[in-house]
Amino acid sequence: MVSSRFLRFIAVGAFNTVVTYALYLWLLRSMNFSLAYSISFATGIVIALLLQARYVFKVGITPRKLLLYPLTYGVQYLFGLLVVTLCVRLLNISERYALACSIALSIPLMFWLTRHVLKDADGPGRAGT
Repeated sequence: MVSSRFLRFIAVGAFNTVVTYALYLWLLRSMNFSLAYSISFATGIVIALLLQARYVFKVGITPRKLLLYPLTYGVQYLFGLLVVTLCVRLLNISERYALACSIALSIPLMFWLTRHVLKDADGPGRAGT
């Protein structure tokens, strides 16, 4: 059975994706794609941190969490790159579908990482609630 916290995690991720993609498209009107992507990506990290802390894990944001949270995106990037590479080179999955595999496998990993980074020592952010 899927926990309500995991479903909230998916909903926040979907909302964040829509918002940052819209921001990216809006920024493209006045700047090049790499700068627009960088700004929208960084904005997405901030939005995700705020929404996941408040609505998914129901915890406060401490300086430790503020420093560790962006690192989860580095892990996600490296994991995603590994999955895409394995899909294309070893499993002969089309490049068009390799990203879908990466996303599907990244969601549980990111949920676990985010939960671990955002949880309070004895608060509601702990696993199983």
